[in-house]
Amino acid sequence: MRIIGALVRLYALPVTKIIEIVTDRFHRDDTGSYLTIDRHPVLLPPRLGQLIKEQIAQPRTTTRMRRALDEASPYLLPGKFPHRPATPTGWATC
Repeated sequence: MRIIGALVRLYALPVTKIIEIVTDRFHRDDTGSYLTIDRHPVLLPPRLGQLIKEQIAQPRTTTRMRRALDEASPYLLPGKFPHRPATPTGWATC
């Protein structure tokens, strides 16, 4: 996934930390898009900010039951079960 690759390359974040990112760590304002890493908001490149915005906004599944659960998921990259993050091994081939 491009978001993971960008966060690894730009900020040297390990995948295990990236998959734990929750959506409320991302925000946009008039000056740009920010991702709070630890306790520090980091200005993102515009394209990465757009990718994260799209990831948060896009429906993740087509079934009604899963879609209802996905909407409540706090994770930027939800796992098989929406209330849990993705696993690092699932993204190892990205």
